[in-house]
Amino acid sequence: MKHLIVTLLCAAAALAAPAQTAEFGCLTITPYVDPATGFDDATSRLLQQKLAYAVSLANASGGFDKRFVITPKADVVQQTTTATIPQKVVLRVLLTVYVGDGIDGTLFASCQQELTGIGGSRTQALQAAVRKLNARDEELQRAITEGRERIETYYEKMAPKLLAEARSLLGEHKYDEAVATLAVVPRSCGHYGEARELAATCTRAAIDNANSELLIKARAAWSASPDEKGAAEAAAWLDAIENPSASTSAAADKLTGEMESRLTAAARERLAVERQRIKSEENVRKKRIDASARVAGKLLDAMKPTYRVVRWF
Repeated sequence: MKHLIVTLLCAAAALAAPAQTAEFGCLTITPYVDPATGFDDATSRLLQQKLAYAVSLANASGGFDKRFVITPKADVVQQTTTATIPQKVVLRVLLTVYVGDGIDGTLFASCQQELTGIGGSRTQALQAAVRKLNARDEELQRAITEGRERIETYYEKMAPKLLAEARSLLGEHKYDEAVATLAVVPRSCGHYGEARELAATCTRAAIDNANSELLIKARAAWSASPDEKGAAEAAAWLDAIENPSASTSAAADKLTGEMESRLTAAARERLAVERQRIKSEENVRKKRIDASARVAGKLLDAMKPTYRVVRWF
């Protein structure tokens, strides 16, 4: 069951943020273009795409962690114009790529590629040069690999502290924060299995907590109106329950039995039809009330780090 919950968490994360494919356990180096480098928006996006491909080739993408970055800086070595009509701008650019801890500003590795671009303007020429960035370049891949090794070392050292912090958060019923703390531990870390199991426990606790709240609302609806209307409202709350534990299922069945025993045969039939209608609608919407999606959604939204990479330039 614990492994199932982890799978649900990962799937929910993808649904919560369609542009991302975050997966629990992936070591990640995030492409980042600092505003101080002066790249225009289009060139920044192009660089991020190129660098995203480069880190994916090195198996350093796809996770939640945004602490570690790969970031570029371009220095124009030479600028000339062609003798053609219209004139074109020719740029010879030295593109330096840095890999490191963007939070504390520790540089792990760097490499350079000399690129040439031609365009109708300096901006277009720079974009043309960036398009020639080779994601498979040996030196670039060496820098990323060196960064991976430093990240693995970092988490081997930090994982026990993260596990202790997550257990403390779990004890305080801060399930979202606990999962966020654990989700960054990569599979290559010796503590990954322990982190994965603890994350599953946290998510299970979050789901159980959400289901308990739904049970309370269902019972309150029935207590306030022990008739067909109250039963329909209670049924709506009960049908929002997902991945229930044995105790939750027993409590829901008990409440359903109480309602059915008080209703007339015709009302029971209408209640059954209503429950089926709700289930059908929920299947179409893929049950938006999903505790694991709530956990993953908050996790991703919270990751907005401030990077300190300018010193590398």
